[in-house]
Amino acid sequence: MQTEYNTLSLIGNTPMVYVGDHGNAKIWIKLEGANPSGSLKDRTVSHVILKKIQEGALAPGKTLLDASSGSHACALAYVASVIGSPCTVVVNSKLSPDNEVLLTLLGAEIIKHGSVTLESRERCLELVTQGPDKWYFFDQLTNLDAPAAHHKTAQEIFQSLDSVSAIFASKGSGVTLTGICEFISESNADTIVYGSVSINNDVGKIAGTYLEGIDYETDFIKNLSNNSIYSGDVSVTYSDAMKNCLDLVRRGIFVGPQCGGVYAAALDQIEQQGISGNVVIVAGDSFMKNMGRFSKDN
Repeated sequence: MQTEYNTLSLIGNTPMVYVGDHGNAKIWIKLEGANPSGSLKDRTVSHVILKKIQEGALAPGKTLLDASSGSHACALAYVASVIGSPCTVVVNSKLSPDNEVLLTLLGAEIIKHGSVTLESRERCLELVTQGPDKWYFFDQLTNLDAPAAHHKTAQEIFQSLDSVSAIFASKGSGVTLTGICEFISESNADTIVYGSVSINNDVGKIAGTYLEGIDYETDFIKNLSNNSIYSGDVSVTYSDAMKNCLDLVRRGIFVGPQCGGVYAAALDQIEQQGISGNVVIVAGDSFMKNMGRFSKDN
């Protein structure tokens, strides 16, 4: 059995499980919830922070700062706790009780501001202006180093399967999909990529999905529309995401509602586009991070 000195070395190399056939496609789910803090955001945060430390751009004692109310905030607090840095997260009104508990246990300072991530980001910018020497502002919505973390995510997928016809992931801020598309383009693989998004005015918003408006209008999202690897957005409903999530959990596949939405998008496009061969769904987080939502909704 492999032993490690700290859990940062356990990030990545997540398992991939076969979940069944749909038409002529074989569907696999990459379980990013197996990362230490329970989501694929561990990849992004650790990649960027370790790179900055190696470059000498992150001085000891600086406080890690960012705007997030979900898995990114938890990943930032987790990495900060491992490397011994203080952490402050500016959260909005969508912060779940589960995430608030985890952030508190990890020692992060929590500042509540606004109702969407962009408003929380504006508060971060104010803090940096007031005390520039105190903070390392991660800035997930614009950090150009972030997509490279998911070159390895894609590499792991291609190492696991002889060929991959399509990859589906939640669109989110566009970072994960950008990194996957970059790897596919560089490796000249014959693979298409889709992103799941919430429908407008739905009864709920699936965590990690892009919703039209000011929340996630990032350059990563804008650039995806001009990327030849990216085949487009697939709209999914909150009810379908929750139903698919529960169906998968009851089969012993402990993914969150975000994955339920991505799964719905994959089934839709397999049918609509006649996709065959191996289809991979990137599950952004785990069911364990979302149990409070199901208690509330059910």
